Amino acid sequence: MAWHLVFWRRFGLGISAGLLLAAAPAAAAPADHIYVVERIGDRIAPDTEIGKKRAGLACFPNGRIHWSDIGSTGVTDRRELVQDTLEDAGLPIATLNSGTPLKRQIRLRGVVTEAAADLCAKNMLGHPSTLSGTASLIVDWRGETADGEGALLRHVSTVEHRFEGPSAASLDTIGRVMLEEATRDLALWLQSDARK
Repeated sequence: MAWHLVFWRRFGLGISAGLLLAAAPAAAAPADHIYVVERIGDRIAPDTEIGKKRAGLACFPNGRIHWSDIGSTGVTDRRELVQDTLEDAGLPIATLNSGTPLKRQIRLRGVVTEAAADLCAKNMLGHPSTLSGTASLIVDWRGETADGEGALLRHVSTVEHRFEGPSAASLDTIGRVMLEEATRDLALWLQSDARK
């Protein structure tokens, strides 16, 4: 067999295959998703009693705690709080109407479904800004791609926090802390293998 035929059989086919591969379009890399916090609402009526308030060193009964006492943070403030907490956790975040392509957006919505609190103002005057005790919150999270084609994500965050000593806080602050805790739980789930 002539040497040029051997050369072509050994190397020419490889060159041709290489040229064909180079000419073929590269497989598109999957687009990285960016989370957009769309809405944070609640399924609890404002006048719903979620716990008892106590006061004094012996924590005697001193009234009731309603959802409106700790869930009064405005709609925009809630969305920004959740957005900032997810961003602090290292997740890619964009704001609504940011211009991010719809296919890359995962729109997140959260709904507070349950809340409970057992708090005490331990100083002698029962001042409401230094409440100690426990509070809990359940948030139902859902998400889907903004173009409506992506699979629905769903996660339920159940969190409880103890407020004591330096962490004693006002009712409004307690509400914000609980929503932050639920959002951190969501962030851990989004970053975990359990979702994938």
